[in-house]
Amino acid sequence: MEAYERAWKPLDSWPSHEHVTSASVTIARDGRVISARIVGSSGDVWMDKSVREALDRVRVVAPFENGVKEDHRTFIINFDSKSVDG
Repeated sequence: MEAYERAWKPLDSWPSHEHVTSASVTIARDGRVISARIVGSSGDVWMDKSVREALDRVRVVAPFENGVKEDHRTFIINFDSKSVDG
């Protein structure tokens, strides 16, 4: 989800190996964030902390498109240290 990618502020320097932190985010039809939590630790405390901070920053995202019948949807987002530029 783009709002979380924008909210994520990766560390200035990453370890040489890849870290992935997985998060579960539940969004209401109107775009309000109902819940956001880490469901898969990267094993690196600083990586997980940066993801937790991103999750805490996002309170609302774009509402669902017209015609969606669900009251909410849950998404899994994988934050990958190797996807960070430079």
